Amino acid sequence: MLTKIFTYTFVLLLLFNSLLSAAPDELQIHPVKEKIKVQPGGREKIVLRLVIPEKSYIYGNPKGPGTGRPTTVEIEPVENISFEAPVYSKPEKYKAKADPDFVWIYKKETLISLPFDVNKNILSGEYIIPVKVTALLCTDRSCTLHNFDINYPVIITDNGKNTTPANSKAEKNNTAQNKILQERDKAAPYDLSLIKPRFISTMDISGIIQAIIYGLLAGFFLNFMPCVLPVISLKIMDLINFSGQDRSKMRKTGFVFTLGILTSFAFLAALVSFLGYSWGGLFQHNLFLVIMIAIVFALALSMFNVFTINIPSFAGKISNEFSNNYAGSFSKGLLVTLLATPCSGPFLGGTLAWASTQTPAIIFIIFFSIGIGMALPYLILTTNPKLIRFIPKPGNWMITFENIMAFLLLGTVVYFVGILKESLIMPTIWFLMFIAIAAWQYGKYGAINMARKMRIISRIAAVLIIICGYFLSFNYFYGREPESGLIETNKREFTISLLYDNMRQGRITIVDFTADWCPNCKLVEETSLYTTSVANAIKSGNIELMVADMTRMNTDAKKMLDALGSRSIPFLAVFPAGESFFKPVCLRDIYSENDVLKAIEIALSKEQGF
Repeated sequence: MLTKIFTYTFVLLLLFNSLLSAAPDELQIHPVKEKIKVQPGGREKIVLRLVIPEKSYIYGNPKGPGTGRPTTVEIEPVENISFEAPVYSKPEKYKAKADPDFVWIYKKETLISLPFDVNKNILSGEYIIPVKVTALLCTDRSCTLHNFDINYPVIITDNGKNTTPANSKAEKNNTAQNKILQERDKAAPYDLSLIKPRFISTMDISGIIQAIIYGLLAGFFLNFMPCVLPVISLKIMDLINFSGQDRSKMRKTGFVFTLGILTSFAFLAALVSFLGYSWGGLFQHNLFLVIMIAIVFALALSMFNVFTINIPSFAGKISNEFSNNYAGSFSKGLLVTLLATPCSGPFLGGTLAWASTQTPAIIFIIFFSIGIGMALPYLILTTNPKLIRFIPKPGNWMITFENIMAFLLLGTVVYFVGILKESLIMPTIWFLMFIAIAAWQYGKYGAINMARKMRIISRIAAVLIIICGYFLSFNYFYGREPESGLIETNKREFTISLLYDNMRQGRITIVDFTADWCPNCKLVEETSLYTTSVANAIKSGNIELMVADMTRMNTDAKKMLDALGSRSIPFLAVFPAGESFFKPVCLRDIYSENDVLKAIEIALSKEQGF
């Protein structure tokens, strides 16, 4: 039994390793320098580095006579700064199979230079240069249009005219505001170490003992969060299975389930300690998300009796006397933990924030305490049979109940598919169809009552169908479509540059850290943030709402969340104007509408106190 457990754990670790080492599938763009300093009358250039995924390319400029779209750069005019035509790196020649003409392309990476001249009469200060880069990222079979909006800072050094630049709206006579600007400009651009967050309701952790207690409570409450509720069916089916079993077996199964939870939390602690991941960060990876969708979908099919998973018993199939209950409990512990990571809850945000500042050893201890807290209800029930006497004895009614639980798992699949970026939704649906085919044939020809040779052939066929289905679904059936931008017009996409622009303009900013894979984020947004009262407060206070979307990797959002001392979302930060900009008012985890209104009130207050 232990050999089987370690075998399946090793397979999961291989999947995680491939996930973490996978090359990015998105085009990335980075300025070579974070900012440029230039004197009046001088000449400089902005250099942009485009990183292109493996087996992909973008078009040059000019692109050549073939079909395609050239990579372009647009620069909004800035007074007293004159830009010349962009200078593109030398491309390579390429000819697609279906195109009679050749094109010029870039692979792996390329540089774009934007030379400019500065008028000698320009005023000193920081100027924000709006740059838009458009590129068509293609593989041999599909293309995706990418648009990047970059606000690049150019510092005009003092020429004797200590005056605010023309494109800044800060009041010249605002002494406090000028003091903030000077303090910020002494350090590296956008020095986030100056930010000292304040929390309306938070817990002060004074040591490791208190952190462990809060970790136990955080893990316990995770059992009641939306992310975990869809897999509550797994626990319920186990409890039904335990009716009538001896106490020793129940206790051992509970401990094995806890071991599965702790194994997952050890993996998460390693990600936080050594790779800088945040809570829920795995769901930013497309491969991980697709794997979780496939696993939950397979569980639902199993509970519909399309097939029976004999070893390990992932779904706790109670009617199969050959199933391995211990391996099944261990696997469920792994799965329940991973499905819980998109959620935050009471005590979790503060505990993780404190742990993130500690050594790896302390981080592991805190994560283990959260895991034990999460497994605690299950341990209590399995070690006290009297508590589950109210559960009916196993019978035919369980088939209907199991099917109902399967629909709950399908709801989880639908939710996770909705998290995916648009270009991956249809390929994933096709992939699920192949999983259904593999499961159907396995249920028909791989059942325990079939001949051993037939069961082996059926298992091999299932693996081949899934592998080929994945390859066909994500490489042939559907090409990528351009992603839509922000639909809402009353909020902006968060960048550190735009936040500091608001600081210079003396404007309050609300930053909502959220993600599509975070159900609690959607809950607090609908019930506490996007309400009439909050909207009126934002409008009357001339406040701007920014969204730091962490559905996928967002460098600016992660840097700011780290600076605010948090590793989990939901998280809301209200940055005041004036001297208190570097002391944002923060809300973590589940917050209320009154909390948001109070944070706005504090940001508007001249006293800036609690």
